[in-house]
Amino acid sequence: MIKFDSMTWPIELLQKSEIQYNGEKVYLLDSDKELLELFTGSNAKKSKIINVNPYGFLRILLLAIFFQLNGIREEIVKQNEENIQHLSVGQKVKLDGSIGLVKELNQDHRVKVKFSDMTYTLPKALIWRISVYNGNAKITKYKYRPISSIKKVRKIFSDIFNFDSIEIPAINTYKTLIVCNKNEMNSIEDIYIKGTPLIDLIPTAYYSNVDNFKRIGRDPLQRDPLFCFTSNIETAYEIIKADKDIKNLIIFGKKKILGNSVYIDEINNHSFDNISVIMDLKEMDFEIVSLIKTLGYEIVPEFIPNTPNDSMLFNSAVPNINLLSERNIIAKRLSCFERKFIQIESDVDKMLHSLKKKVLTLKKDFVENIYIMDMVRKTLGLLSFLRTMPIPMKELGDINPEFPYYRIVNDLESEKLNVLATTSEETFNTVNSIIKDIKSLLLFHNFQHPKEETLRKIISKLGSNDCIAVKKKNNDYLCTWIHREYPDLNIPIKTIKQIQKEEKFYHNIYILGWYDSDVFHLESKTKGQCEHYVFYKDERTSFNYYFQQFNKMISPFVIRNDTDNKVEPIDQGSELNDREYEDLNFIEENMETSLIKSYKTKGTPGDEESTLVFFEEDQFAFLTNGYNCRVLDREKETITLKSVSELRENDELVFVDTDKDVFNEVVNKMRESSEKINNLYVLSELWTNTLKKYQEKYGYTEISIANQLKEYGISRHPATILNWLKDSSVIGTGDAIEAISRLTNDKTLVNKLTDVKKACSQIRALHIKLGRYLANSIISSYNTNGNYTDKILKESVEDLTKNINIVQVQKKSSHKAYVPVLKTNKLLG
Repeated sequence: MIKFDSMTWPIELLQKSEIQYNGEKVYLLDSDKELLELFTGSNAKKSKIINVNPYGFLRILLLAIFFQLNGIREEIVKQNEENIQHLSVGQKVKLDGSIGLVKELNQDHRVKVKFSDMTYTLPKALIWRISVYNGNAKITKYKYRPISSIKKVRKIFSDIFNFDSIEIPAINTYKTLIVCNKNEMNSIEDIYIKGTPLIDLIPTAYYSNVDNFKRIGRDPLQRDPLFCFTSNIETAYEIIKADKDIKNLIIFGKKKILGNSVYIDEINNHSFDNISVIMDLKEMDFEIVSLIKTLGYEIVPEFIPNTPNDSMLFNSAVPNINLLSERNIIAKRLSCFERKFIQIESDVDKMLHSLKKKVLTLKKDFVENIYIMDMVRKTLGLLSFLRTMPIPMKELGDINPEFPYYRIVNDLESEKLNVLATTSEETFNTVNSIIKDIKSLLLFHNFQHPKEETLRKIISKLGSNDCIAVKKKNNDYLCTWIHREYPDLNIPIKTIKQIQKEEKFYHNIYILGWYDSDVFHLESKTKGQCEHYVFYKDERTSFNYYFQQFNKMISPFVIRNDTDNKVEPIDQGSELNDREYEDLNFIEENMETSLIKSYKTKGTPGDEESTLVFFEEDQFAFLTNGYNCRVLDREKETITLKSVSELRENDELVFVDTDKDVFNEVVNKMRESSEKINNLYVLSELWTNTLKKYQEKYGYTEISIANQLKEYGISRHPATILNWLKDSSVIGTGDAIEAISRLTNDKTLVNKLTDVKKACSQIRALHIKLGRYLANSIISSYNTNGNYTDKILKESVEDLTKNINIVQVQKKSSHKAYVPVLKTNKLLG
């Protein structure tokens, strides 16, 4: 029976649910329990919370399951209370499909219903089964008609809620809406409650828009979805407006918040039991922190303990990382994470620090001088390289005869006369001093490096579950050097971004110098049990400074016992100040001015107008106006086309290590592999080639052609016509192809009109398939063992994905630059 005066506690509710993921029992972490306590007993209230944690999407699922189960339970209780208030003696009602008459309502809220053959007494707990009947039919015999298809569901819920199974209604209206990526949503299919798939217990669906949803799981009654998933805030807002039964909203991830403040403000005006914004700790930055503060939500800090949870199973060598095993590993590693420093004592540390101070002083005084800014950028790049690449320069030159830093002195020498012409003799002398220091550093590092011996010691003791983290620019050099020096060793060398994105966990990660603030995100994802930093004293000071800034940023969101990993405090009385650490953010903040001003502000022959776009790890590209950006859509597992103007922050662009377009590269490989496919392409290009011949013959402009096409029933902008003329790979539509055949009256096109339209349709379908396959291969870490069986398609993509780079847009310049065409539409930096 329902106990109306009692509360099922959140932890008990989840524990009684016996939740499993992929067949493994899901244990609650201490931090899970602390978060759920907010919704318990006297603490329970309508809430708007933000929680930042490192545990991933499993936290979302646990929270959603609790909200939904608790909501269903409370709805049953509430429905009984409301039915009692609306009943009166003599009123016609329906009970289990039979029509009766209310005969008695006693003080204990027991209801007697008279039927033609019997009188049925219902306790308060079952009054939800009664509904008021306003029709003219006479009372009938009572016949209980149980719904056999949900008998199992009722039994499971009765065990969880401690109700009789007959007390569980077939239809509930309480709903939870979750905003997350579609691939994250798929993990709900692996959640089981008491040995039964969750999606078979609670109606679940994914909404592509407010009017369209796809059911997930089996529901014989085809009820309204109670677990509602969607991948964007705008759709969530439309669903909320249309459905008053949405009582909980859970938003997962930084990308769902950024740029959507308008919708979030509107959502805040609606009545919910709970709104929860959950984010991954590795996503935290100052931008999102500022935005969070404007939302006015309660921040629920995440407590990270320094002792492991003994109830949680852990195996460092997990063969298949999934949502649960990753959560467990992260929890275990956070509880016993170590950070160690290997400090390198060398006079070169003072030389590097002294040169850095000179450069930053120069940069502060001449931020608008393009010659000095270019020198500053190159010098700071050299300093970063020398700190983080522990190999003598001579050996690097042997690896690459075009080693760029061999040219740096000549480059700076050639620029210093421009400095003299635009500044003063004093500044010119400072530049000379900087060049002299660079020569000394290069000479020092030519046959030795203070960190080389330490690197060799690290290599000698590397275990099978260890790796070395490097800057992306250093990767090829270090891999080649290690292969030469240690040909029999297979040493994993990764960039920090690669370590973050891969599923593997390491015992030890060795970081060969101060790279940038990404190291804090590395720790937040705890991909290593122990992180070892090979630092000069100056690097350690920079690390300490930024560690303090990072901790200050996340302190409202994370409470941790970090006594074993504290950094040395910075001596506030020393000469060190914020300006000395600006080199870490300098390139991102000032490279735009330096790079754009390094190129022409007016076009000359051979130059292309372009937009400067910055990516992660100091990479950038000059993208021309007509460039088709290939953007990886992880939600739909495909690659979409965007113009440069449509690019947004956090978009992921796909580049291949070739001057050709990644998509067209695959197309070319397919055409080479199959005569049939090549013939299709030849046919599909016939209409554009015919249009080009027509233009060349009569000298028409694209404006003139656009006007002529209107006479044949189609309207296209002149820019579209220009694109047809420039790009023969454009896939034509039936109306456009037919209009051009009539306009040009080309016999070949007229005779093959049906074949050309059919070929275009087939190529369009092939491109959709290709986009999805290419995206699937990339998302699977360039693994083409997907569900596709097309041999030609697989072979075409297989080699290409090995040379693909995926970069995330960080910033797009608002200024135009004129750049030599060879420098456009490729990844630089």
